[in-house]
Amino acid sequence: MAATEYTDNELELTRRAWHLLEAFHDTTYFVKECRTAYKDLGISDVWTRYFAGRAAPMGRVGAGTVIASFYNFSPTMVKAAVPSVWETLDPATVVKARFTGVEAALDRLIPQHLNSDALAEAAGLAMSVARTGRPEGKPIYAANLDLEVPSQPALKLFLAATLLREHKGDAHNAVLLVNQISGCQAHVLMAAIGHGKKEQIQSFRGWNDQEWDAAVEDLSIRGLIDEQGSLTAAGRALRVQIEETTETIAAELYSSTSFSAAERLIELMSPIVGDLIATGELPTARSVYDELSEIG
Repeated sequence: MAATEYTDNELELTRRAWHLLEAFHDTTYFVKECRTAYKDLGISDVWTRYFAGRAAPMGRVGAGTVIASFYNFSPTMVKAAVPSVWETLDPATVVKARFTGVEAALDRLIPQHLNSDALAEAAGLAMSVARTGRPEGKPIYAANLDLEVPSQPALKLFLAATLLREHKGDAHNAVLLVNQISGCQAHVLMAAIGHGKKEQIQSFRGWNDQEWDAAVEDLSIRGLIDEQGSLTAAGRALRVQIEETTETIAAELYSSTSFSAAERLIELMSPIVGDLIATGELPTARSVYDELSEIG
């Protein structure tokens, strides 16, 4: 069976809707109420909170499962947090804390939207789209599919946004794997297009200099980066292919319903996310597509 093809407009709608929902999801990583919810459980380390929060829907998993499914973190960094975090905490408790933190954060940041018809419609529409995905090969997405859908619209929207981001993330990891790009190599390629600096990436993904240099050497041998660490023509072509394949898989969710759902989500979510970003408590990130276009 041939792969499904989508129009440029359909892929652009998918991408725009994903970025809005991704920003909504990002609340869980950057807003103080979310940190506090985990700290109240005794998780003070930032990366233990991160690994526990994302992995909790999968249950009491060990480091190997997190290394495999998260893909681009140093095994050493993961092992510092997992499985020791489960010695004192049940994963279900961590899942509950994640929702508790998001609820408190949104109550403070965008109270004007929480009881709106627009947010309720967005939550229902996003959830209907998010639950149409195929779970095979998508471990984090599949684990979140098993969670009970909250009745509160804002939390339903958060879970839907989580499903959409993990569906795409799992797919992206699979595309990297097929193209024989390791977790560390993926970051070297991102640095090569200006999406983060080596030292910054190492600080929040845990790869040491030896591991980074080995990744650089492998990519250089394959002709994907040059002596200055910049993408070659072959490297750029591969990065474009990886992004396009990932986007095609992500678009499957909307093709199961209708791309008009993406249009409507963009309409509904734009003012909500606009006000959320305007608080200044979430980071802004440039699109990989923009960075690839700037290098030819």
